[in-house]
Amino acid sequence: MGALRVNLTDGTSTYIDLTDAILVRSIDNNQQSFKIEVNKNTGSIIYNVTRFNSSPGTSSEGVTWAIAMDVAYTKISIDPIRYGYPDLGSDPQTYIAYDDEKFLAAAIASALNNSQEPAVLTNRTAISSGVSSTSDGKDLNSIIQDLWTEAQSEAEATLADCLAVTEDGSTFDGGGCSCPSLTPGVSGAGGANEACCKACSDAILTAQKDVIAAIGGDIIWKHQYLFDQVQAEI
Repeated sequence: MGALRVNLTDGTSTYIDLTDAILVRSIDNNQQSFKIEVNKNTGSIIYNVTRFNSSPGTSSEGVTWAIAMDVAYTKISIDPIRYGYPDLGSDPQTYIAYDDEKFLAAAIASALNNSQEPAVLTNRTAISSGVSSTSDGKDLNSIIQDLWTEAQSEAEATLADCLAVTEDGSTFDGGGCSCPSLTPGVSGAGGANEACCKACSDAILTAQKDVIAAIGGDIIWKHQYLFDQVQAEI
């Protein structure tokens, strides 16, 4: 079996040896780095791949790329279906790992199947196209997180209020939504209109998702051909 050639930003290349590998996978994925774990019968070697130099104070494309990833994957974690992802939960890191596993798999498979010539490591990540700087991205990410937290709180409160009012035999009116009791005028008789109340709650979240989608520009997917560094963990 072959090797992965990793082209670096300093103009050099390094190699990840896959000889006798029985399993190769990416792990511990985040905005700054990911790890490639190479399992062999003799043990495992983990290579830490730094995506780009995104150290504080560094002026480089990588700084903006990292924070643009942060904004993009925050948006994706809030509304994954909109962007073509399965619903994997609310952690942005999960979606970074999903993309890494998908796009690194092709390079890894090529390397494992070709012992004559190393396969070149490439990757693709989501970024938010409207992020122009680190400070800009941090501000946008904070706005997005605050808006989503507020929407979740409002949705939860609306659902609770609606259920209480309709259970009491009354009609709930709030937030542009109206839900009649299932037992009008009769309190405590199972009149809580769960389906309608849930729809009212969901409408709040849906409206906020539309607002958040417009923040930070469109999400685009950017290919990476050069990486900052590769270090084998001892």
